[in-house]
Amino acid sequence: MSPADIVRTSKFSSKKGKSQHSERSRLTLSPPHDQCQRADRQRPPVRADARDDQRDAGETREDVPVSAADHDLPAPASPPDEEIESRASERLIFFSDAVVAIAMTLLALDLPVPAGKTVASFLHSIHDNYTLYLAFLVSFWTIAGAWSNHHDIFRYLKRADRRLRTLDMTWLMLIVLIPFATRLLTSKSGASESAALTINAFQWGFYALVQALDSALMLAMLRHMASANLAPGLPARTLRSVSRLEYTLMAAFGLSIPVFFATSYGWGLWIAIPLAMSLRSRFRRRRANKDTGRSHPSRPGGHQPTGEV
Repeated sequence: MSPADIVRTSKFSSKKGKSQHSERSRLTLSPPHDQCQRADRQRPPVRADARDDQRDAGETREDVPVSAADHDLPAPASPPDEEIESRASERLIFFSDAVVAIAMTLLALDLPVPAGKTVASFLHSIHDNYTLYLAFLVSFWTIAGAWSNHHDIFRYLKRADRRLRTLDMTWLMLIVLIPFATRLLTSKSGASESAALTINAFQWGFYALVQALDSALMLAMLRHMASANLAPGLPARTLRSVSRLEYTLMAAFGLSIPVFFATSYGWGLWIAIPLAMSLRSRFRRRRANKDTGRSHPSRPGGHQPTGEV
C-alpha cells in the first residue's frame, strides 16, 4: 500500500468514528417520541392571557401554570359604583357651567363701542345704542338666573341617567341660543309701517319662546331628578321654590308671545307677572306668620308655655 493510500484510509476511519459518536450522542440526549407526547399531556394547561402576560414581561417560557400567572399579575381593583356615578355627575355639572359661561361671554361680543371726538358726541353715541346695552343686561341676568336655579338643584345630584343628560343638553342648547335671540331682538328690520308690528312680534316672540322653553326644561329636569331619586338630599323647600319660579317665568314669557302680535309692549308681562307672583308669595307668608302667632299666643311677660318653642 502506498503512503497516499494510507493517508486516505486514516481520514475515512476518522470521519466514520466522528459520525458514529454524534449519532450515539443524539440518541442518548433526545428522548423517544412517545415520551415527549406523554410529557406534553402531563404538562399543566396555560391560559392565553397568561402567555400574553409572559410575552409582555419578556418571558419566553410557555409552561407557566395558571396559578403562578395569577399570583404574579393581580387584577386591578375597580372603583365602587358610587364613585363612578359621582364622577359622571361632576363632569355633567362642569360641562354645563362651561357652556353657560361661554354663552354669557358671547353676549358682550356684539356690544358696540361708543365713539365721538367730543363729550357730547360720545354721549350721543351711547344714547343711540342704549337698546343694545339694555338687551345685554336683560339677557345676562336672565342667563345668570337660569344658572342659579341649575346650581341650586344640581349641587344635590348624586347620579345622572340618560334622560337627565338629554334634558340638560337641550337646556344648554337654549342657553346658547339666547345670544342669537338677543341679537335678533335688537336688529333693525327696516320694514314698512304695516309689516313692522309683525316683524317685531316675531323678533320679540322668538326671544320669549326661548326663555319659556328654557324654564320648561329646567322644570322637567327638576321633576325627573325628584321622581328618579337622582338627588336624594334635595330639600323640599328648594323643590317648591324653584318650581314656583319656573312656572312664573313660563307664564310671563309664554303669555307675552300672542300679545306681541297685538302690541309691541308685550314685554311688560315679563315684569308684571313675576312682580305679581312675588307680592302674592310675600302676602301669603305674612298671613301664615300671623296665623301661626294666633295659634300659639304667648303668656303675659313674654314667656312661652312649657313645651313650646
